[in-house]
Amino acid sequence: MEKWKYDHYETLIYLLRCIEANPSGSGISPRALSQALEYYIKDFQALLSFNPKNDQSRKKVQSGEVELDDVPYKLNQQFIDQALTLSDQLSVDELEAAYLLQLGIQLSTRLDRKPIPAGVYVCYKSRHDLLDVVETLTRLLLVKELDVDLKNAISDFFRGVRRGQLNFAAICLENFLQLQNQVADIRKRGVQGQLIGSTNNAEIFEFVKFSLETFTAEQETLSIILHQLASSFLLSQENYESILNNLKGRSIVDNEAVLLLPVLFSYLKNTLHVEIPEDGPIYFTKCSDNVLEQFYKGIVEDNGGSWCCPSLKQIVGIWWVTVFSEACKLVSQVPNFVDYDRHIVSVAKSFIHQGAFSHFVTFLISPFYEATDTEINWNLIQPRSTVTVEWLNIRPKFKDILFSHLRAFLLAFVSFMPDTLKSLRLDEEDTLLTQQSSFNDTSVNANTPPVPPLEEFYILLSSVYAYNKDWCADFWNDEEGDMYGFLTWSMNCQIPGVISAFIYLLVSLCQDASSALKLHELLSQGSEEQIGEDVMANHSWTYIFNVLQYYISQLKPVQTVITSSGMARVYTDPGELDEVSAQIVQSYIVLLATVIRHEGSIAKILTSRSELNVLPTLFDLLECNLQPEIKKNVLKALTALAYQSTYAESSTMWTLLDNWLVTSILFELDSDAVTTSSLNLIRSNIVGASDGSGPLFNNLLRFTQNPSIRAAFIELLTSLCCPLNVAPETLSFPEGLGQAYRGPGIKPYVDFVILSMVESATTWKNTHELDVLHIYRSSLEFMLSILKGLNFDLLLFSRPLGQKINAYTKCSSLQLYLARLPALILLEAFYTESVYMGLFELTEIDFDQIEDVLVPKIVTTCVHKSLQVIEKVLSLQNDLFKNVIPLVPEMGINKDVLDLSISRRAFGDVFMTRTSTIVQIVLLVGSRHEEIASSSLRVLSYLLDTDGLMNRCNTEGSHRLFSIIRTAAESRRIMFGFIRAFEESANTLLNIPNKSSFLLEMLLENLKRSGNEFSLSLMLLGFDVSFTNQLTSSKEPGFVGSNVSLFHSMVELVSVRTVENVNVMTPKVVLQAMEILSHLCVWPYTSELTLTLLREKDGLLPKLINVEPILQQDDIQRLPNMAAEEIDSFTQLILARAQIMNIIVTEIHQTHTLNLQKHLETYVKSLICNSQSVLVPTLLTRKSSSFRVMDFMDIMRIDRKRMTSDIPSSLNSLFKVFISNKLKSSNNGEIDTKRVADAYTLLLNSELEVFTGSVEEKQNWQKSQTDKVEKLLVQLDEYNSKILFIEAIDNCLEVWARLVGILVQHCSDFVSDVQFDELIWDLLRFLLPQISDYTIERQNVVFVISSLIETIVPFSLKRIREINNQTENTNFVLDNVSGVIQGLVAAIQCPASSQVIRENLYGSILYVLTSVKETLQGDLSDEKASTKAVSGKSAPSLASSKIYTDGFLDVIIGDALYTYGFCWELSVLVLNALHKFSPSLSSRLHAFYLRRNFIGSFVDVFNRFLSDLLSSNQSLLDFISEIESGMCLLIQLSQNKAAEPLVLNLSLMQVVLKYLYYFCEQSSSYKSKAPALRVMIHFLQMFVASLMINPLKRISSEDKAFSYSILTLSRKLQDFAKQLPEAGTLTEAHFVKKYVEMIGQIVDLHHS
Repeated sequence: MEKWKYDHYETLIYLLRCIEANPSGSGISPRALSQALEYYIKDFQALLSFNPKNDQSRKKVQSGEVELDDVPYKLNQQFIDQALTLSDQLSVDELEAAYLLQLGIQLSTRLDRKPIPAGVYVCYKSRHDLLDVVETLTRLLLVKELDVDLKNAISDFFRGVRRGQLNFAAICLENFLQLQNQVADIRKRGVQGQLIGSTNNAEIFEFVKFSLETFTAEQETLSIILHQLASSFLLSQENYESILNNLKGRSIVDNEAVLLLPVLFSYLKNTLHVEIPEDGPIYFTKCSDNVLEQFYKGIVEDNGGSWCCPSLKQIVGIWWVTVFSEACKLVSQVPNFVDYDRHIVSVAKSFIHQGAFSHFVTFLISPFYEATDTEINWNLIQPRSTVTVEWLNIRPKFKDILFSHLRAFLLAFVSFMPDTLKSLRLDEEDTLLTQQSSFNDTSVNANTPPVPPLEEFYILLSSVYAYNKDWCADFWNDEEGDMYGFLTWSMNCQIPGVISAFIYLLVSLCQDASSALKLHELLSQGSEEQIGEDVMANHSWTYIFNVLQYYISQLKPVQTVITSSGMARVYTDPGELDEVSAQIVQSYIVLLATVIRHEGSIAKILTSRSELNVLPTLFDLLECNLQPEIKKNVLKALTALAYQSTYAESSTMWTLLDNWLVTSILFELDSDAVTTSSLNLIRSNIVGASDGSGPLFNNLLRFTQNPSIRAAFIELLTSLCCPLNVAPETLSFPEGLGQAYRGPGIKPYVDFVILSMVESATTWKNTHELDVLHIYRSSLEFMLSILKGLNFDLLLFSRPLGQKINAYTKCSSLQLYLARLPALILLEAFYTESVYMGLFELTEIDFDQIEDVLVPKIVTTCVHKSLQVIEKVLSLQNDLFKNVIPLVPEMGINKDVLDLSISRRAFGDVFMTRTSTIVQIVLLVGSRHEEIASSSLRVLSYLLDTDGLMNRCNTEGSHRLFSIIRTAAESRRIMFGFIRAFEESANTLLNIPNKSSFLLEMLLENLKRSGNEFSLSLMLLGFDVSFTNQLTSSKEPGFVGSNVSLFHSMVELVSVRTVENVNVMTPKVVLQAMEILSHLCVWPYTSELTLTLLREKDGLLPKLINVEPILQQDDIQRLPNMAAEEIDSFTQLILARAQIMNIIVTEIHQTHTLNLQKHLETYVKSLICNSQSVLVPTLLTRKSSSFRVMDFMDIMRIDRKRMTSDIPSSLNSLFKVFISNKLKSSNNGEIDTKRVADAYTLLLNSELEVFTGSVEEKQNWQKSQTDKVEKLLVQLDEYNSKILFIEAIDNCLEVWARLVGILVQHCSDFVSDVQFDELIWDLLRFLLPQISDYTIERQNVVFVISSLIETIVPFSLKRIREINNQTENTNFVLDNVSGVIQGLVAAIQCPASSQVIRENLYGSILYVLTSVKETLQGDLSDEKASTKAVSGKSAPSLASSKIYTDGFLDVIIGDALYTYGFCWELSVLVLNALHKFSPSLSSRLHAFYLRRNFIGSFVDVFNRFLSDLLSSNQSLLDFISEIESGMCLLIQLSQNKAAEPLVLNLSLMQVVLKYLYYFCEQSSSYKSKAPALRVMIHFLQMFVASLMINPLKRISSEDKAFSYSILTLSRKLQDFAKQLPEAGTLTEAHFVKKYVEMIGQIVDLHHS
């Protein structure tokens, strides 16, 4: 049962992948490989065989108690019923079925299947994995570079050396034949609906379909395995005989027979292996003559049994005879039983005449081709047997094997059986002569084959060479080879039936420019004999065109003859071509079209040869009475000529075509005209009227009534409108085309294509005829081609480039150019309802029909093309509104030139009228057709891009689109489609590091644009948006709670980054997934749910942190000189780191809020190392750090100045202006290099049109300018890469700062105090030097770091206070605080620092000063200071650290004087705090307070401070310094006339009065203390000054109570003065007495 496990073969698969990656040096030992193979030997022996159903097992399961994988289980009835059902479906042992069901239940959610289908899937997947292992092993045997010992180990295993004659080839063959029976049984059960245990028809259909696909794929894989075993000489004769007998017993050539033929061919080829020694005879090495005779008789003479199917006998027989002939001609002695003529030549002719070549084509070639895959006319060969082979899907590997054998057979036949070929040609020439001489003798004609064998051989050659382009190159490179000689021998063959087949061989040998030139050279060397002569003529261009002109003379309804009066037109009754002649004419035309299509120079050579008269000949052929298929090919030849034409040649062809459609005799004779009324009705409803173009339009419809001709004609119009050698913006037709008889231009042709598109879409809708889809496809290709030529840059450059634009567009004026431009005509038509309905018609085909493996290729092609047209229209409108319309006024362009529907109405609004179309297009994103899925996704992205539509910055359309999809019945299916699309592309994108996922890019943009509203992206990611006001998590498949969801797939992709040493760089697709997850984590509506889901992914986030790569110093040094692609890789790495940190920041905050301590601890410990360290006294002197979070600052070692660059100087002035306005793709200054390239291409092409000089000079100038542009684009790429790199660094730094901030806040509970201190001071050691290094390039860095310092400082000071309390070491505090402040001060003094940065730094300094004041409050008191003085220690002072430099004070005073907002407020607060610490600053601050008119505010603040202090009953001695510094400043300010009224006001005077009262009352405490008396002196000074400015007379008149208080105070002061000591004892007492005396005199004066 172990083999059914989901990852059972994972180990062996890993070993084989290692060997495949490096066959000669994989590092895998033969012993290890042999042991691994031995472990799985039972699986190899059983291969695809099951243990059959067993009664005992059934009874055990029914009992309800079983052991599954050695584990006992008790089963419920539902499980028992399902297990038995699964056993019946798979015909497998009931116990194994129970185990499969158990695995299916475990995987049902992941697989989005019910348990029984999931069990079936597990079973088939295990079989697939085993066959994949075997196929890889056998393929390795054929690898020449494989280590010899490994090859021997694999060979020994397959030979059965390990386990007693394990005939593995027999096992494979047996399983192959069993599969045939199983396929037949499944088909039968599916038809009868007999699926035991199932009553649901859908389940029956799904099981039958899945089983058939699986068994068919397994048969193909077994065929490949058997072929590789045969090629490695591991197939025995017994195996060969089994295969041969199986083929003999088949009554028809079916799929299984075709699968076995390459195995048989390979074995026989190896059996006939010939050794060619340097000396000595050449002989067979693998078998004896007796064995060869036995093989010969078994195949040719039916020895041992007859062939039931003659076709198989002829296929195997001719192949055997050919390779046997090759071997016989190589050996020195032919086997004794061989008579060459009798046993080889005669037998070969017999097989050939019985249809061997025809059978090859019928059964082995044509089933693998679609009708449109090659130019071969399959009607040339008439199958001699009924086609019994049909392939729904076939592995390309098998096709390669089969066609390789066919090619080898053909090479051998040409090289070693030339006489047979000559004989076939002579026989057919004789037959032709006999037919000509006995034309009416039916007895002669009755025995002739339907198609001559030589013609069949040419068709066989053509079809094989058409399969592989490389084989064609090998053919032309071997001009001395037998095959090339065969081609030249065939050049003069004139057998009518063979001619066309030979020409198709030439067509198949022309698959690129090189082969086209070789073929042209061959056709230019042939003889030029006249038609009608008996001499055999070699095929050449002259011969071919002579033949065509001959047929024109016979078939044209009107001939021009010379009469006596001049040229005259004679009407004739043209005959009809016979079938053979028609095939010859068609083959010549196909050859011409093919050669010209691949190489344009041949078109110029042929059209320049007047004797060929190419263009008139082709137009004459269109007038002849030819079959529609031939006319279609004529149009294809004209298409090839038009595509390779220059402007002059294209204009000529337009003129010829336009005149031919109006004047051709074909329309004079054609009576099937479209009535004017119906024509007007059709055109008025669809394309509108066109002046005077009725006759032309009528002739267009008459000429193209046949669907194939119409499709080919539209292809001709496409090539005429967009020739290869004409710039897309240039008009390829004369601007006055047709003006003599209608409105000039090609509007009638554009209208014709639009009409054809609409009509074909309508016809398809009603009849589902595939032929009309060719018209539809051609119409869409025409539209795509002309829309690609619409370049809005022509408008923007029209004024600066002037007449160069006219020369470039081949039009006399811009207005005329816009009027003639077919793209604008088409865009206008797209807004007509019938037209856009026709455009949408194919996109609305049922999704299941498109996904069906039987869907015709033309259907999927049309769906893809229609999506491309829709995408192109939306893209053009997006460009118009984003890049053109905003610049029209600025560039001086008349806005009327853009008076178009596309500039007035959003094409996206058209979709809103057809909700079914929207749903279907979104469904197609999950299509298995990659091109359809990609185009659908881009259409959806444009519909979601509201900025590019008319309703700019309006998300209403996006919301409406979301509502349509959310409420659609197919919404769940859409979600699964996006999962499929993402998972299919993700694995590929992982191997392309710089390629992004467009799907993820669209989702992210939609999330960002949606703001705070639900969006389509949320639904697609798997969030349940059933309720418009909340998101829910569902565990159903498709939703985020399930393992089957787009969200889960993204998480799994991101988890790739958790594998260490897998890839240092981050693939772009992984980065995009991280960005989406980061956005979901941050967005409020999805944050909690997303983080919960990520938390369930055990250890994902910590792993992402742990394996985050760190930049190496070598890479950092090389960065400035790296190419753009390398820089982009590092940009992706840094952006990925930023997304990880952003998720972690949000998660830490969330886990802290929810109190998830376990998770929080995990995150903290992953960011902070556990290594212990010892705290040292000078924290800021340590250099090293051991914290993971600090490692992420490797980006700070990058020299930003070297990474910045200016716009390349090679841009000329015109483009510098243009870039500054138009080509900036984002606000960061990045330049859209694609638009620069397009603009320069336009400029150079317009310059080239007016360039004067020789052709050589023109080419040299063009090359030099092109080289300059290419060099410029490289420079711009580097410029963009560096801009994005710096932006990524800034982004990463900002997120890192937030991470550190939240980490510091929440980590202290999970780490030791020592670790926390180390982290804080490591951060400060790193950050403080950074903020003082301020440059323009580092402005953002300094801003972020200054903000972070503001966050960290409080934590550092908190720890300092705790240490201070423990050690009572004030010097320790001041030393470290001074270091912090010095760093902040240095940063503030930086001349170029911005105001915002200084705000952050002021906040940090303010916090430091406040904290230091609180910490050292007690240490600075008078008592403790005097105690320290007695002990010989001076009190520490922050001012003594000399941090108050002149530069620092200049900056802070300047901010306080001249700035506003937070910077002003913080600078003022810092000044006040500094003033408290250092009263000596008063002299510097005087100017500040005076000039800033801040005096009143300061007085009020200080007034409140004094009042609060007095009411708090605290000792004034604790606040001596603050009071003294403030009073000194007030006294100084009061001496200024302007400030005097603000300082000496009554309010302050009252506070001063209270303080003087206080001193008098507390005289016993303060009368002998100098500091207190100094403060009292300041109050007395203020009181005296106030009395001088506010006389007592005025005070008493206003407030008598206050006046009385002053008188009372005077008396109390006098009493206080008497208590003071003598002046000689205390100097301050003398000054107090003086001021008291002065106050007394003022009071006495008032009384007097």
